[in-house]
Amino acid sequence: MRERADLKSPVRENRRPGSVRGASGNRRPYLDTLACHTKRLATGVYPTKIKPRMHRNDLSTAARGQQKTAATRMRLARQTSNAMGLGTSHGVVRLPGLAGSRGFTLIELLVVIAILGILAALLLPALTTAKAKGTQIACLNNLRQLQTGWHMYVDDHNNVMPENKMTGTGLLGCVSTSNSWVTGNAQATADPVVIQQGSIYTYSPNVQVYRCPADRSTVFGSSSPRRRSYSMDAYLDGGLDVRIYGGFLPGNVVRYSDLVPDPSKVFVFLDETQSIIDDGVFLLYQAPADFWQNGPSHRHSQGANLSFADGHCERWKWLYPNDISTHGQATANAQDQADLKRLQGALPATP
Repeated sequence: MRERADLKSPVRENRRPGSVRGASGNRRPYLDTLACHTKRLATGVYPTKIKPRMHRNDLSTAARGQQKTAATRMRLARQTSNAMGLGTSHGVVRLPGLAGSRGFTLIELLVVIAILGILAALLLPALTTAKAKGTQIACLNNLRQLQTGWHMYVDDHNNVMPENKMTGTGLLGCVSTSNSWVTGNAQATADPVVIQQGSIYTYSPNVQVYRCPADRSTVFGSSSPRRRSYSMDAYLDGGLDVRIYGGFLPGNVVRYSDLVPDPSKVFVFLDETQSIIDDGVFLLYQAPADFWQNGPSHRHSQGANLSFADGHCERWKWLYPNDISTHGQATANAQDQADLKRLQGALPATP
């Protein structure tokens, strides 16, 4: 009876894992198995079928720190992506609405770059042309303002045109006289006084309009930009130094009413080439002369801008592509000869 009662109400004991009592109350013979495990833990050699689970306390402090750091980074990345409206999947940021999308391959990137290069090659010439057109229009606007000032001077001085006389010789020695529409030499100085002392400055009181925006030339021996790009027809109340062909200038016109055959066909101001511009007189001898004493510019897409005595302005495109480089330069070919004849046709007719 006593043995039966013990079986019905056994006494609870503190038991260790792996320690089990048998029916007789004695420990089961697991001590050998425990010793085997202890030895294998010490040597680090385990049988294939027996793989003891590593307790969390067995992890090193460094490993747990790495796990915490990785978890913290993932949490911060998830919070940042949520704040930006992005989603994350296994640490990869994906744009909204593009779930499951992948990145570009190398070939796709090369194709995109090639397309952008083709578009740039198509657009750059158009942009260059537009820029050149803009400077040409700005130059025409400058000439229009100068022509307006020239007309106002004529109206205020009893139909007499502004003086256009020069003195001296040589590229830096030729200067416009003090009573002319401008003074001095364009290549010799950047002082705005040579513009402001001119007779028409009162009617065109802006130094900037005397220079073409496409003119990048500088004063001789300096990096300072020049003040003037334009010159006036030598036959409009002009005058030369006697040392230049004896000062001979047939067909010189002083009064506006004497312009023949038509003021709309006689040029007043011209965009002169930067290599030989000096004083304000543009000297081009009448036909049959076959050389360029002075030369027009080619800076506007192989052309130059001119203003005419009736007030309008034009751009003339030249047939010969090369610019004039020296005074008295002979025509190079038939195209150059045709350009010379055309400009000679815009001089006042010889009485």
